[in-house]
Amino acid sequence: MTSPSIPVFQQAKSLKSHTDNINVITFSDDGKYLASGDDGYICIFNTQSWELFRKYRTASPVHVIAWHPKDSKIITAGLKNGVLNTIQIKNNVKWEHSVHGVIHCASFQPAGKLLAIGFNNQVLLSNAATWSDEKYITPPSDFQGQEDIICSVYFHSKENIIIATYLYNGIIAYDTELGNQWWHIKTQGLCGDSALSATSRLLATTNLVGGIDWYDTSNRRITYTTPYTISAEANVPLPVAFIGTNIIAVGSAAGKVTIFKSSNSQALQNLDHHDDMVQALAHFHNTQKKTHILVTGTSEQYEECALTVWISVTNSTLQVRS
Repeated sequence: MTSPSIPVFQQAKSLKSHTDNINVITFSDDGKYLASGDDGYICIFNTQSWELFRKYRTASPVHVIAWHPKDSKIITAGLKNGVLNTIQIKNNVKWEHSVHGVIHCASFQPAGKLLAIGFNNQVLLSNAATWSDEKYITPPSDFQGQEDIICSVYFHSKENIIIATYLYNGIIAYDTELGNQWWHIKTQGLCGDSALSATSRLLATTNLVGGIDWYDTSNRRITYTTPYTISAEANVPLPVAFIGTNIIAVGSAAGKVTIFKSSNSQALQNLDHHDDMVQALAHFHNTQKKTHILVTGTSEQYEECALTVWISVTNSTLQVRS
């Protein structure tokens, strides 16, 4: 049986507006804008021209950027110092909110009513219209081991459920209305970065040991581990992004981005970044133009840190047998 075609990427453009580690990259839901954050700036690019549209100074390293799903002119950036900056990029109106801890992740509810903010080991559900605090969700009291860190948070396609991943204690789904634990998947090792598929069925995590773990959230179990070499000298959380139903791109500390399919250890494509560490990436599928765009960002290069735009090659796809 032949799987759906997999895009083949080629390098299209390099964007050099950053002068420090690029920590996060994300597309607006409509794909019109790309936002990236480093240790002191947020850059906004127009994806039609790839020109720099806005640049904002921040008081602390940018850990996460979330676009409002109903308004591509609004972003919320979470900083290391616990500050949330919400910016209306058209007229540069800014709001500021803060939490008591390091912000690690954030995600808007698809309807745009709630923003989930992951900080320390907690999740704050905030009203996205008034920015008032709705509910704090704390991890179960029986968490084992060291003081845990929340690594990622997502709204499930069922909008009253969030999925949170933790460094030590795995994956937990919570009811957003009551704050109760819905289910818990214990992971095989430490969780790094992760990505949730568009259907919310598949969760891919980099495990900080030597692979990419694939979890089925419906059956609540691990389905496969893709072996992936992780540098012992630079064991950092590696970014991962879905570029299809069961296809991901994953960064590395060794100068490459690799495309993988679930239940398959074969690297489908390697995107060369010389020896540069890649700690951020994002994907957008332009369904009208039938084009996939992947943007990657480098770190540890100071003023040489750059974004690279990769575009899927027209009429060139891989076919992989499942």
